[in-house]
Amino acid sequence: MKWFAVALAGSAAACLQAEPSLAGLSRQFQDLAARVDPAVAQVLTSGYAPAADGSLVLHAKRSTGAGVLVDPAGYILTNAHVVGEVRKVQVLFPQLAQEARGVAARLKPAGKLVSAEVIGADRETDIAVLKVAGGDHPFLRLADSGALRQGQLVFAFGSPYGLENSVSIGVISSVARQVRPGDPMEYIQTDASINPGNSGGPLVDAEGAVAGINTFIVSKSGGNEGVGFAAPSNIVRLVYEQIRQHGRVRRGQEEGHHPGGGVCLL
Repeated sequence: MKWFAVALAGSAAACLQAEPSLAGLSRQFQDLAARVDPAVAQVLTSGYAPAADGSLVLHAKRSTGAGVLVDPAGYILTNAHVVGEVRKVQVLFPQLAQEARGVAARLKPAGKLVSAEVIGADRETDIAVLKVAGGDHPFLRLADSGALRQGQLVFAFGSPYGLENSVSIGVISSVARQVRPGDPMEYIQTDASINPGNSGGPLVDAEGAVAGINTFIVSKSGGNEGVGFAAPSNIVRLVYEQIRQHGRVRRGQEEGHHPGGGVCLL
């Protein structure tokens, strides 16, 4: 009976130790969200599109997505399909409220809405670069997507259904997924909840670096079914750097070489 009592006491001690560890993990998630949130913006676009019936009448079109600041000078990454062919792009920066004493969460006041310039967009990788005025913006660094591993924890930030500054958690389901056979573009597959409005937002690793840009989901219902895809940060970096330098992406066949030391943008 003595050994049983010792074992029981040891088990109880282990349970008591597990609770602070879980609380500590939760605080780490909260701290990560607090670091990432200021660099994530809602992207609002407006323009005109042809009517669905094929008539010559143009209809006003508005859409929303997300973007992430990757440079203190105000450069923002988003999806090309979020920007589309619209003439007006605005970015809503979050207005993060300070937590009141003893209050875990508060409603956030309206953020700051500013105009953004479209520097360039690449349809093949579905990446666009925006620029807002000013400097010393909060920003996130781009991770090395080549170092990602299946099962790794990731966080999706964005504005699903217009709900700005939302975060969801999941794992990397696959580090390199082709959507169609022969498709030159490979994506990170994740089960982190991604919905319309998350497009262009960052998929962030546990260090708070951008592992990818959330791009699309596979869904029969139109909502999240645990199969989301993000453009890997290493490809995103190549596109971003070329758009900043040239205003567009120069393909390998144009310059006689493949950019990025093995990553070919076809």
